[in-house]
Amino acid sequence: MFTVIEFRLLKIPKIKECVSHMDMSTLKYYATACELNSITKAANKLYISRQAISKSIKNLETMLDTQLVNARHDGIELTEEGQCLYEDVKKLIDGWNATLEEIYSIKRSKKITIHV
Repeated sequence: MFTVIEFRLLKIPKIKECVSHMDMSTLKYYATACELNSITKAANKLYISRQAISKSIKNLETMLDTQLVNARHDGIELTEEGQCLYEDVKKLIDGWNATLEEIYSIKRSKKITIHV
């Protein structure tokens, strides 16, 4: 069964071949740039180069065969497709983080076993 995000992505031509090339860091770079409306601010926040974020966004645009952002003198502006992707990526990242927290919580609870 596919999640809503996977289903949306699978409807995009070429995406089936490209999904395996995406990783969480690429999506996190994109989401951070979107949140801050700036590639430079995102690079500073994530402690990576501006070029790394630009390249990640360009790779996403190539993979999805659509423009996701427009460059402006004061940062970036999302296109309609870029906004759609951002909303789903944000849900994906939030879900991933919640899953990691739950896994770590389970691991911690196993370490605190008290025998009487």
